[in-house]
Amino acid sequence: MADWKKCRQKAEEVLKKYNIKKPLIDVFDIAQSEGIEIVYFQPQDSTDEDISGFFYEDTDTKAKRIYINKLDSAPRQVYTVAHELGHYFLGHKPNEYSVLLRQAVYATKKDEAEKEADSFAAELLMPKRMVEAVKKDYKLTDDDELILSQLFGVSQQAMHNRLSNLSRYN
Repeated sequence: MADWKKCRQKAEEVLKKYNIKKPLIDVFDIAQSEGIEIVYFQPQDSTDEDISGFFYEDTDTKAKRIYINKLDSAPRQVYTVAHELGHYFLGHKPNEYSVLLRQAVYATKKDEAEKEADSFAAELLMPKRMVEAVKKDYKLTDDDELILSQLFGVSQQAMHNRLSNLSRYN
C-alpha cells in the first residue's frame, strides 16, 4: 500500500535540507547536490520516445544517474527528475519499480512505488503550503492553474492534478 504520509514527509525533508521556501524548485540542483548525474538521452525509436526517464544506480561503482528524454518539454523534464528523485529519497529498490512507457502507465495500473514517486514529485514541486501562499500573494484561485503552473515551472496538467488532490487534502 502506498504511503502518502511518507511521501509528504520526505519531500518536506528535502525542501528543508536545501532551505527551499518558495518556487521554483530546482530539482536539477537537488540531484547534483545528492551526487546524482543527469544524463539526457536521444530516443532511437518510437518506443524510446514514450520513456520520460529513469533512475539508475551502478551496483559496482555506486554512480547514480537520472536519464531524461531530451525531446520532452522543460516542465516534463522537471517532473521526471522529481519523480526519479522520489525513487531515490524514498529508498525504492530497483526491483520495486521499472521503466514505464507513458502509454502503458495510463493503460495499466501503476505499482505502489510508481504511485509513491508521483506523490513525492507533486509534494516536492508543488507543496501545499507554497501553493496556498502563491495563490494568496497573487490573488489567484484554483481556476488560475495555467498561471500557477508557470509560477511553479510544471505543466498545466501537473498543476491541475495537484489542485484537484489538494482540494481533498487533509
